[in-house]
Amino acid sequence: MERPAIAIIGAGKVGSALAYACWRLGYRLAGVASRTAGSAATLADRIKTNWSLHAEEITRQADIVFITVPDRYVETVTEQITFSGGVVQGQFIYHVSGSLPVSVLAGAASCGARIGSMHPLQSFTFTETAWQQFQGAYMALDGDRKAVAQARELALQLGSIPFSVPGGQRTLYHAAACMASNYLIALAQCAAQLLKPCGLNEQQAVMALWPLMKGSMDNLLKVGPAKALSGPISRGDGNTVQRHVAALATTDRDTLRLYTALGHYTLNMAKKQGLLDERLMNELINSLETEMGETINETR
Repeated sequence: MERPAIAIIGAGKVGSALAYACWRLGYRLAGVASRTAGSAATLADRIKTNWSLHAEEITRQADIVFITVPDRYVETVTEQITFSGGVVQGQFIYHVSGSLPVSVLAGAASCGARIGSMHPLQSFTFTETAWQQFQGAYMALDGDRKAVAQARELALQLGSIPFSVPGGQRTLYHAAACMASNYLIALAQCAAQLLKPCGLNEQQAVMALWPLMKGSMDNLLKVGPAKALSGPISRGDGNTVQRHVAALATTDRDTLRLYTALGHYTLNMAKKQGLLDERLMNELINSLETEMGETINETR
């Protein structure tokens, strides 16, 4: 049985990885469309297919359409394809946004398309092996019944783990993804900056921190967040925390705020695990709040 033809609208990181993965799985590629000729042609050449600057020319030939443009353009691109006659009744049209509802594809649904979303809970890069990043990644699905069933089948073929995220929970889902990915990078950059006075440049600092970060991630995967928790707060070491806060008060307000906010969250984790008695809890709270309060007052 011949596999469905797939159209990729948007030749960015996710679109490129998805196109290459589907091509390797033996799917027919109807073509690639992108805002720029260079990105469309580069991706099309890799997967031996056609390309166009006009998405509707590609989507008319497809059974499955993936709209992989930036979030702010998804609804506009869908409307352009719809108004240009690029939607075929019965075809499947998906966006790959983590935050947008399926309703941004409503224009296509009005023309008889089955609409849904497939969001890989993964961070992609422009590399030859990016398609492999689908393997083992969770894939958040939403849409009408037939669209979700088709998406689940494709996700499994990609080696992903499909699960459903109801439309009403999509914003919280995406916030979780943002915290675990984007904010993790920001946290690493913040920690790396603190190592500059130790004589390390940013690249060296990241390399120095990486074994520690990877070890923590490995422990997280093996035993879960609660048991993987370590450090001075989990030990009830208020003196060390107080010295941290005092030292950070000499750097910048944002770094101090970040440290104390994370400290309070960590303190709650330790409390729930029964790691600290009331005396140690109070000492740690004072260590986190005293210097912070003084610093805020001084900056007003």
